[in-house]
Amino acid sequence: MRFKHPWLALAVAACCAAGAGTLTARWLARSVPLPSPPEQLGLSIEPQGLDFGEVWATSHFEWNLPVRNDSGSEASVQSLLGDCSCVTAGSFPVRIGAGESKTIKLYLDLTKRCMGRGADPFAAVPHPIKLSASVIIQNTHRQFNWALDGRVKPVVLPSAREIDFGRLWNAPSLERSVPLHLAPGIEVRAAKLVGEGYGLVPEIRRGDKTSELVVRLPSLGPPSRYKCEVQIIPVTRTGEPIDLPPIPVNWEVLHEVQPDTTTVDFGVLTVGAVSEKTLTLSSLNGKPFRVTRCQIDAPGGAVAAPEPATSLPVLVSRRIDRTGDQTGEVHIEGVTDTGASFTIKCRTHYFGVNPASP
Repeated sequence: MRFKHPWLALAVAACCAAGAGTLTARWLARSVPLPSPPEQLGLSIEPQGLDFGEVWATSHFEWNLPVRNDSGSEASVQSLLGDCSCVTAGSFPVRIGAGESKTIKLYLDLTKRCMGRGADPFAAVPHPIKLSASVIIQNTHRQFNWALDGRVKPVVLPSAREIDFGRLWNAPSLERSVPLHLAPGIEVRAAKLVGEGYGLVPEIRRGDKTSELVVRLPSLGPPSRYKCEVQIIPVTRTGEPIDLPPIPVNWEVLHEVQPDTTTVDFGVLTVGAVSEKTLTLSSLNGKPFRVTRCQIDAPGGAVAAPEPATSLPVLVSRRIDRTGDQTGEVHIEGVTDTGASFTIKCRTHYFGVNPASP
């Protein structure tokens, strides 16, 4: 195409070039991803500043939270809140210059969640706390979240979590003591029984630097298993009481006549077989007794000689009538030389199998 005027040709060429450049730019914008904006920095706390370790349970625990401003501008911390009422913080606002660090003091009440719920209620328990800070950076409100963690142990740690007097017979007054480890500022002035105590007497003995729980069993009751609980009552310096889980106390009073085993085990036998085992009854005080009745709660029987003696064998027979693990009881009744009656129960056990096929 020819143009009558050369300047007109130049104008058309320029327009074409501009259009091509615009189309090329749009195509590049669609096909080439734009670089992501730089990460917006703010406030940070080193990991060691978010772990207060293992501490005693106290209502006035102080923790310094080291907060660093990683942004390029001054930051103003308006508030710092926790996810529970156990957290309060110092005065606000707290201004932190760019690249600087400041400490925010936290006041924690660690008595609200210091009791374990597992096998050991006196074990140290995790105490996680979620923190949320409201901050102004360059006239923009921002929120920062952190997780504060640690472990809290009760203000009193007994050296034993349970007191067991064991199996007793004709025993004099007995006593067990449990040393107590106390948090600073804590005293233990008393201990009490929880529920029925069966004559048990708890007390606290305090030395210059030590305290211990002492439990006395002045006398034995009738033959039986006994269980009760003792609760320690610690107080702060101001006399404020603190709740603690109770400590179980167990003992068993034996009858003067005792078997040589608590389980008559017939072993592994085929169904249809009959097995016999012997258990022996003995007098703990060496005085004669006699058996008046024997009974087994399954196919079989139990027999003892009727004559008085200080030791008597009881023949227990059992017919194997089922496969697998099978348990039962044998009941033995008798009287001592003083005419006192007694009952003894022993467990029976066998594992039955089917006879081999021909």
